[in-house]
Amino acid sequence: MYKAAKIHITGLTLIAVFFLHISSHSKQFKPQVEDDINLNLGLKMAEHYFHANSVETEKQKLTEWIDESFTRPIVPTMALSVVHNDAVIYNKTIRCSTKQLYSIASFTKIFISIAILQLAAKGKISLDDEINKYLPLYMEDPKLKSSQITIRHLLTHTAGITDYGRMRKVESDLVILAPEQLYPAGSRFTYSNHGYIILGNLVSVISGVKLSDYITNNILMPLEMEETIVPDNVIGSGGILANVDDLSNYIVMMLNKGRFKDRVIIPESMYNELFMESVEMPDVTVKEYRGICWRVWSIDNKPFSVNHAALWGGTAGWMQIFPTLGVGYVFLSDPDNHCESNYTAYYRSLKARLLQLTNVINPSGPDPSKFQPTLPSGDYLDNYAGRYKHVTGGNVIDIINDNGELIVKKPDSFERKRLFPLSMNSFVYVFPGQYEDGLVFEFTWKMNVFIGVSMDDGYYMRN
Repeated sequence: MYKAAKIHITGLTLIAVFFLHISSHSKQFKPQVEDDINLNLGLKMAEHYFHANSVETEKQKLTEWIDESFTRPIVPTMALSVVHNDAVIYNKTIRCSTKQLYSIASFTKIFISIAILQLAAKGKISLDDEINKYLPLYMEDPKLKSSQITIRHLLTHTAGITDYGRMRKVESDLVILAPEQLYPAGSRFTYSNHGYIILGNLVSVISGVKLSDYITNNILMPLEMEETIVPDNVIGSGGILANVDDLSNYIVMMLNKGRFKDRVIIPESMYNELFMESVEMPDVTVKEYRGICWRVWSIDNKPFSVNHAALWGGTAGWMQIFPTLGVGYVFLSDPDNHCESNYTAYYRSLKARLLQLTNVINPSGPDPSKFQPTLPSGDYLDNYAGRYKHVTGGNVIDIINDNGELIVKKPDSFERKRLFPLSMNSFVYVFPGQYEDGLVFEFTWKMNVFIGVSMDDGYYMRN
């Protein structure tokens, strides 16, 4: 490591001395201060040269990897764009162009969230308004003693509703399905397509126009996303078709705090709302949590990255944006099955290489490839220990700290499940023989105490 650093510094110095040498021959008797200025200028130019060369080298390595690893039938086509500040600095496609339109599945949600923030910025709604104020859904389960579900809860997937369970039709000006609430609002993150379908309906109700028209006129046109298609039957959870060229403009907007060129897509105050924590968490240095729409990585309570996936039948995409580094990227592909193991391995490897490229483009911040949220361990696990009882049923579970391992078991049972931490609130039990599938345990933190835990079968209160 020392030798490599020494060679690098020597190279910088030689180039700096070269610039100084040229300068000194132009005027033989410059004062020392001017020589120092020239030396610093030479060093800066040398650093710029080495940085640009490093970025080009890393981009070439990425291109070679994609060319070597992309074969049918894993992915028929793929398109990738990398943005730095206001410009696309890298494109790569396989068997298509950057104009290739894909169904972007859950990327549709990042447009719904912008639409809601625009309406809030105009004072037409408040993010903390109860959704029942505008749509008579009344999804709250009285047995859970839940607070009223708000627009913010739906935006952050913390309303306690899911995409499974009973659905109830609500007849109003619109026919909407009201999902069953399994967890108290604000207690945990639970990804819900139905939540965003409701938000799409809300945009139409508040704006007075079709959802497709609102997105086209208020988001796509100002962002110059001219080739993106929003069908008349689009819903809040999916349906938009776009390409990486157009989505790069969205990334530019996100890197510029809600602005695109001279246009304010959302004001900075609403842009900052994207990164707010959606559930209470212990105060630690490094966090991973769900903000408005996006999954957020934060360091010292400042957002470091946001990311979102687009995974559906025939679509697999990823968008990740680093506001403080000025870097973002998006890729789209069309595998037959995004859950197939070969595609999953490719998908993860590509994301890892994009994190490496991000660090080379802007090495001034933390290395994105080394991001790891602070995890609980040791005696801290005592905070989770206790007996938890299902709110609407009779099930009871015991959670214990067994020599630095969090264990869950049923009373009077020999069956024990070891839980592995994913964050300060989230743990997972991995089924034997499985790598991807697991049972998630989401702990609810209120007033500096864990008061409950959520599982697939519902919410458990701590006794």
